[in-house]
Amino acid sequence: MKLKSKELQITHETILACIIFVFSIVLFGATYNMKTMALASIGPSFVPRLISVLMGILSLIEIVSSLFRGKEVPTVTEEEQKGVKKYSDILSIVIIFFYILILKRLGFIIASSLFLFFQIWLIQGNVKKKKLITFAIVSIILSTSIYVLFVKGLSLILPVGILG
Repeated sequence: MKLKSKELQITHETILACIIFVFSIVLFGATYNMKTMALASIGPSFVPRLISVLMGILSLIEIVSSLFRGKEVPTVTEEEQKGVKKYSDILSIVIIFFYILILKRLGFIIASSLFLFFQIWLIQGNVKKKKLITFAIVSIILSTSIYVLFVKGLSLILPVGILG
């Protein structure tokens, strides 16, 4: 019985993951130039450092997996592509624009819940009503969790809107 060894192949995904990894290192290094205040429990560099570390970890995972995956990149069939809308990129920009417009008026929790709901719906394409309820629940739970984390955990101020 002969074992076939997979040959390491550099793909577009590998190159992109390497670029993101280098960017995460540069971002992490740039956080040391941020000024901190003595009154703040967590400085302004905390979130950028956290994001850069997460970016670095995820890009390393992608580098390793893309090297071993080789050219076996999954393709989208025509049936799966039915849910992908023709103008989804433009609609995403419109959704972001409306999110920015309603953020102060409605507050972070409501605006972010609406943003996430419509963005998930846009990405998923044509779905049943039961899925829409799941999207709504996930959006509300995620927005509320992020709000609590930032306001209570990190002592940051987010727009309260009509809930405050």
